[in-house]
Order: sequence, then structure tokens, then C-alpha cells
Amino acid sequence: MIMYIIKHIPEDFVVKEYFIPVFSPQGPYAIATLLKRDMTTIDAIEKIAKAVHVHPNNIGFAGNKDKRALTTQTISLLNASRRSIEEFTNKDISLQYLGQAAEQITLGAHKGNTFTIIVRSLTEETLERMGKNRTKRFVNTFGPQRFSLDNAKVGKHIIKKEFKEAVELLSKHPGRLEESIRQHIKQHPNDAIGALQTLPRRILMLYIVSYQSYLWNIFAAHFKNHSTNLSIPLVGFDTQLVNEEVKAFVLQVMEREGVSFRDFLIRQLTNMSIAGTTRSLFMEVKNFDISVPEKDETAVGRKKVKLEFYLGKGSYATELVRQVFGQDG
Repeated sequence: MIMYIIKHIPEDFVVKEYFIPVFSPQGPYAIATLLKRDMTTIDAIEKIAKAVHVHPNNIGFAGNKDKRALTTQTISLLNASRRSIEEFTNKDISLQYLGQAAEQITLGAHKGNTFTIIVRSLTEETLERMGKNRTKRFVNTFGPQRFSLDNAKVGKHIIKKEFKEAVELLSKHPGRLEESIRQHIKQHPNDAIGALQTLPRRILMLYIVSYQSYLWNIFAAHFKNHSTNLSIPLVGFDTQLVNEEVKAFVLQVMEREGVSFRDFLIRQLTNMSIAGTTRSLFMEVKNFDISVPEKDETAVGRKKVKLEFYLGKGSYATELVRQVFGQDG
């Protein structure tokens, strides 16, 4: 049974990044606001790069935004002219030149995002559940988009130095990037590490971080009813566990998974090791508001509501919605 629907149209999911640029008139980086509709951040960057004659790697951004959405964020473009930015046209992307800066915008440089979300197809039962859940704390879970296409499984193989198994799993995927792996293995059947290195570094890191996030979700599920906002480890080779309660459970899960902290030190692949960090158990949610339910024009006999809230960076709005309206909320 469908309990709710989001992203019925891109305009149902509006994201505005909170980022304050530091301007420097003589800086080499052009700073612009990027507004996109129904497109991934990476796809938008590639289209912009081609149009303004800048390599995609020279366009910086603070965070990946949802695809099926209307999103606004700040980007930096190395040595891009103001004119090329102002003349850029695309039916699903718009750019607004803001000024120049001395430094590139990097991942995680923003503070957070504000969201305006229309949640549709709500029954009276789901609305009742919403009423009970709206005042609770929301667990800072990583959403399913983090784990698509066996990402966590591939990441675990890489961490355990099972490079052949990682390559075999990736070879089953039909994508363009995976084709480079298939071609390499065809020419060098015993060079699994070389096959993995045909992928861009950010893609390889995505697999490792995905497994790290998978472990975090297991830890968080165990502590979700805790009275305090614990720091839960995103484990890595330098993880230090201070809280004894957290330590006991984390070590239990790691043993069950057959991995150790030192496994995140991956000398065979350049710049792929992860030292580890921590993530708050609960989301940083501000200005949370739910509108009065209205008739949903897209679903007979159902209601819709508008959610508005601010989330700190790294938190998933789709996870907040799930915890408000879903059965496990």
C-alpha cells in the first residue's frame, strides 16, 4: 500500500542551498547560482562545462542535489567569462553570475539546505501517523540513493581487498563507466586493480563511502531511541571509540561483517583510504512546518500537505519524510 507520494512533479520538491560565497574581484573563479529542474547536479555541470568551455573538474559545487526536483545551489567556474555564463541557455538549467572568488567551491562547503516539499496521496491513517511523528527527533539516516546499484557491496569488496570480486560485481552493470572495466579485464584478465583504476576517483570513493554509510545506518538503528544525540562513527582506519556503549555495539557489528578499522587503509589504490569521522545520531532540523491538509488533485479521496524545513548538510530530506509518514516513522 502506498502511504505517500513525493516528487510527483519536480516542482513538488524544491531545494535551496544555504551557502555564503567569499568574493574576491580579481579571483580566477566565477561564482554563479545554478537553478536546475529534473536533472542531477553532475549532468547539469557537464552541460554547463561544454557550453562555457570549462572542464567539468574545474566546476566546483558544495553538494549533489536531488534529480527529480527544482534545486538552487552555488557553483564556481575556473576561468569562465561572465559573458559565457550570462549567455548560457538551457530549458532545464539557468545560471546567474554573482561575482569572482579566489577559491573553488568544494564538497561540503555549504551549511545546509531549505526544503519545500509537497507530500501527496495521504490517507486519514497516514495523516494521523504524521500528527504523532511530527514532534519527534529524526534519525540522521543515509537514504537509499546512497546504496543504488550494489554500491555498498562493491565498497565492502574493495575495503576487504577483494578486488576481483568487486570487478566481477561491477562488470554486471550496463553503464558507460562499467564498460571501461569490462574492456580492461578483457585485455588484462588478472589485473583487477587496474580495472578499478579506470574509474574516476570520485566514483571509486563513492563505493567505499557507501559501505561506510551502510555500517552507520546499522549503528544508528540500534541507538535510535537513545536519550542523547550521540556521535556515531563513520568508521575508518583512524576511528577512535570513546563512548563504551557505542564502542561495544560497533565492534560487534564490525566482527559480524568481517571487517576492521584498518581495512579502510587501502594502499593498493591511490587516495582511497578513509580515516573516518563521526555523524550526529539525529538530524539538525530547523523551522519545521506542516501545512493544513488539502484535497490532492492528483489522487481521488486523498489529501496533500506542504512541508517546509531546514536541514544541516549531509542529511536526507527524503529520510525525514519517510520518518514522518512511513510505517517505521
